[in-house]
Amino acid sequence: MSEIAVPTASREPFAKRGAESAYPRCCSSSRLLPASSACQKSCSKNPDTYIHIAVGRWIWESRSVPWIDVFSHTFAGADWIAKEWLSQLIFYGAFAAAGWRGVAALTAIVIAGSFALLFRWLRSPH
Repeated sequence: MSEIAVPTASREPFAKRGAESAYPRCCSSSRLLPASSACQKSCSKNPDTYIHIAVGRWIWESRSVPWIDVFSHTFAGADWIAKEWLSQLIFYGAFAAAGWRGVAALTAIVIAGSFALLFRWLRSPH
């Protein structure tokens, strides 16, 4: 009968087991390219993305935040609070600069940054 090696849990902190070297690899630009490509396909299918870009363009061109809904068919003219105005401006800026690739790259960078912050928080002593 052959022996099966069972890994044991190490008592060393995670940081001593090579987490510093793993951190830059998980957030490298070579990992962002496939994520950006996948995101480009899904972002262009989501109707919310179109409205965010349109509102961002409206804010950019008018230099004010909309208070009345001018984009919907069913609620045209109704009161509206554009609570996502900053992200809509950022999405419009990415779209104006690089089209859908810019929106996909922005989304991939935000997702990678979120994972990097989570990884850093999980590594820190509490």
